Amino acid sequence: MVSREQIIHQADDWTPPPSVPYVWGGASRQGADCSGFVLAVLRELNAPFPQSVRTAEQIRQSCAQVSPYDAKPGDLVFFEKTYDHPEQIDRWGPDGKIATHIGFAVDWGYPTRMLDTHEWVHYTTFNNYWNQKFIGVARPPQIDEEGEGPEDMEYINTFISNALAPDGEIMTALHEIDRNMVESDLESAQQNVHALADRIDTLWNQWKGN
Repeated sequence: MVSREQIIHQADDWTPPPSVPYVWGGASRQGADCSGFVLAVLRELNAPFPQSVRTAEQIRQSCAQVSPYDAKPGDLVFFEKTYDHPEQIDRWGPDGKIATHIGFAVDWGYPTRMLDTHEWVHYTTFNNYWNQKFIGVARPPQIDEEGEGPEDMEYINTFISNALAPDGEIMTALHEIDRNMVESDLESAQQNVHALADRIDTLWNQWKGN
């Protein structure tokens, strides 16, 4: 079992120069595709997936599905239709979808970021492209949930500090709502207000240790 902090630290270790390039079918620091990167990070932590698990969809089906509202750093985020694929390369998921891209959740909210590889291993901020192809969040069984709790307050305080910084997720969200209002996109503004309220509530409960 591994902690969320270990997963993010290990995945981040793939980002310094020299960059690890995207290589279709790769699963090492010489080159990796998206699922190979995830598998290799957990393998380096001595918490591998079974050898029969290789693709993004196979990883998705090996994890517990969780609500995006409950996503935490170290969880896995999945996307569909990021490239054309023959149906036989993967098993269809129970929801009739096939995950074609995967990454580690890093920050969840405004902005949402992941550690993944496309071109090379790096941090990716969600934009309209990723939001439109997003299909869900899943929790690797290797994560030690029992090891989490109030003792993680230093991490939570850092997370909230980043969220409330001038360029943090809360202010970024407020600026986006303001832009929607200026552009008279009231529907998007209302959706963003609701999402921001939910996010603030989540952060508050995390800070209290609930």
